[in-house]
Amino acid sequence: MNQYDEIRDHCKRWIGVPVPELVELGIAEQITSSSRLDEDLAWLDEDGDLGTWLKALAEKFGVKPGVFYQKLRDERTIVTTQVAWTYIRELPPFCLQAKRVVGHT
Repeated sequence: MNQYDEIRDHCKRWIGVPVPELVELGIAEQITSSSRLDEDLAWLDEDGDLGTWLKALAEKFGVKPGVFYQKLRDERTIVTTQVAWTYIRELPPFCLQAKRVVGHT
């Protein structure tokens, strides 16, 4: 399993997930403009898209999403960094470029 970076600033958090993983899980088209895109890395917003990803992963591994998130944190698969401000806020929204990134026209 991949290691994921979680970035938290003063009022929001994101988890960086490779776009190919979102495609593999079949959820790339469900990711909203609340998340951000940094080349081939999607920064999933905590208010919705993070839950979509956790649910898809939990289903893949046969566990509840909340339990799975705690498991990822316990195993240090998610590494959290707390910052006052993050460049993620200035990245383009995921949905504006997602079709081009995942190979759709």
